[in-house]
Amino acid sequence: MTTEFTALSDEQVDRLSNWLDEHAINHMGMNLEALDGYMTALVLSPEPIPFEEWEPIIWGENAANVDGDVRRQAQDLLTLHLESVRERVAHDAESIPEELTPLMWLPDEEDFNNAEADSIEAGGDWARGFFTGIGLRETQWDAWLESYDFVEEIFLYMDQLESGEVMDMDNPVAAGTPVSFKERMEIIAALPTMLRDLAQLRDKEAAAKVLQ
Repeated sequence: MTTEFTALSDEQVDRLSNWLDEHAINHMGMNLEALDGYMTALVLSPEPIPFEEWEPIIWGENAANVDGDVRRQAQDLLTLHLESVRERVAHDAESIPEELTPLMWLPDEEDFNNAEADSIEAGGDWARGFFTGIGLRETQWDAWLESYDFVEEIFLYMDQLESGEVMDMDNPVAAGTPVSFKERMEIIAALPTMLRDLAQLRDKEAAAKVLQ
C-alpha cells in the first residue's frame, strides 16, 4: 500500500525561500535549509509543539513585522511541508523518494573533487536548524540522550555537520579535527536512516505512554 503525500513543488519551494530571504535571514531568522532541519526536529519531537510556538522563530527578530499576507501564505506552505517531513522520516536511505529528501544545498558534482571541497559546509545550516528545533523541547531530548546510545551517536553526527569538527569525547577541551567534505557527504547520505530511527523511537515512546 502506497502512502499518498504532496511535496512542495519547485515553485512553492522558491516562493518560500524568497520570503525567508526577504523577511527572515537578515533578522536572525532561517534560510530554507535551516527551516527544513528545524521542521524535521519538530516532527521528531518527543512531544507535539504547537504552531504558535514554533512559527515565529522562523522569522527571527522580524516575526512581528512580517506582512500578514506573507505569513498567511507561508503558513499554508509550512503546513504542507510539515506533512512531507512526516512522510520523510518514515523512510530510510534506501527507500526515500527523491522528492522527500532534505532540502539541503549540495555542491555540483564537479566540485566533489575540488581541492577546496573541504571548506564547503554542506549540511551546516540544516543541522543548525535541527538543533534549534531540538531546543524547544531540550529536557525531553536530553532524557532520550541519556537513555539511548544511538540518539547520542546521531547527535554527534549532526554536531559534525554544524560545527565542522569531530570532537574527541575523551578530551572535550581539545581542538576538534576538521570534518572533510567526504565525511560530510557520508553523513548526509545516511541522514534519512538516522531520521527514520528517531521516528521509530518517537513512536515507541508515545505508545509506551498510552499504556501507562
